[in-house]
Amino acid sequence: MKISLMDIGTLATYAIKYCMGRDSFVPDKIRSIVYPMLSELPDKSLRMMRKDTMWQRSTDSYGCQKGEWVKWETAVKEECERRGL
Repeated sequence: MKISLMDIGTLATYAIKYCMGRDSFVPDKIRSIVYPMLSELPDKSLRMMRKDTMWQRSTDSYGCQKGEWVKWETAVKEECERRGL
C-alpha cells in the first residue's frame, strides 16, 4: 500500500486535533508519532495544526498535559516560522 504525503498530513492533523485536551495516553502517543514528521508535512497540514494550537491556547483546552501541549505549540510555531508560513 502506498500513502501520499498529503494523506499522511491529513491523518496527522486530525489525530492531533482529536486528542487535544484529552486526559489519557493518546496525546503522548500521537505527538510522539507526529513530532519527527513536522518538517516533512505539507504546508496545508502545518497551517491547520498552527490554527488548532492557537484555538487550544485561546480556550485553555489542554487537559492535564498543558506543558506538553505548550511544547507542541512551540514546535509547530517554529516550523511555520522556518517555512515562512
